[in-house]
Amino acid sequence: MNASQIIWAIIWLLILVFIGFWIAGICSFLYILVSVFTPCLPPLEPIAEILMKGVQFANYCSKNLIKGNSLL
Repeated sequence: MNASQIIWAIIWLLILVFIGFWIAGICSFLYILVSVFTPCLPPLEPIAEILMKGVQFANYCSKNLIKGNSLL
């Protein structure tokens, strides 16, 4: 890793700790609630998919942390 990748890895770590875990936690709770009603109410399917992406946000942050990718 070069110096810029190390700096980006630190930035991704901060995003993961201070934002990523919170987003994933809140979205997982809401996803559980919405997914129960999705079979009965099919219009909730797009909302469930968006919430699932929020659950996977911590994974996205950690992958970018390991690779040292920039935000852009």
